[in-house]
Amino acid sequence: EPKEEPSPIASWFRMDMDSLGLQLWAGASHQLGPISLSSDIYIAPLLGTAEFDIGPAFTFGPVTINPMVGFAFNFVTMEPSALVAPQLFTYVDVKPVYFESWILGSFSSMFNEAASDYFYSRDFLLFYPTDDFGIGPHLELTIEANEIVTPDDPTTADVNEASVDEAGLSSLQLGGVIGLNYGTGNKLLLYLGYETQKESQLGDKLAGRFTFVHNF
Repeated sequence: EPKEEPSPIASWFRMDMDSLGLQLWAGASHQLGPISLSSDIYIAPLLGTAEFDIGPAFTFGPVTINPMVGFAFNFVTMEPSALVAPQLFTYVDVKPVYFESWILGSFSSMFNEAASDYFYSRDFLLFYPTDDFGIGPHLELTIEANEIVTPDDPTTADVNEASVDEAGLSSLQLGGVIGLNYGTGNKLLLYLGYETQKESQLGDKLAGRFTFVHNF
């Protein structure tokens, strides 16, 4: 039989497990002349939401910059959930060092006054002493952009607004991450950190994530 030709479309699949439960991604990049157009679908079953993101990717040697915009829909309530924009993803691969940065804003209050808007950043650096093992620092932060208690909302009318945290830093995680190559096209990321903000400490002060990525 003739050998199947590899697809010219770069694509990937990702699974995360953290405080939001299991999350699934699938994405691809399509070459449109001089521009690479990236898109992905993000599914969070615990939240009942699915998100579609799209944007151009610009590569300059070992550096890739990928601005995106996204829209999330809640399939439990069957309503729009959030406008996820702006988004900026930065990848730097200068062996033996790898750096990755996520910066994004998520705005839900336009669809639900009781929902929160926030800015989120995830940044980590890996140093690879060998081809298959990397280790380095990891930082995550979330900044709440609004207060969810509104006087006209019957669900929060009896809440003492003085006791509600003001908009601002709600989560700051500091920790370390390990990167392991898991065969052809596969990577495992293991993150363990410390949550410094009391309101985001779930039972204890630990934070973490397991990530599996496959590149087709």
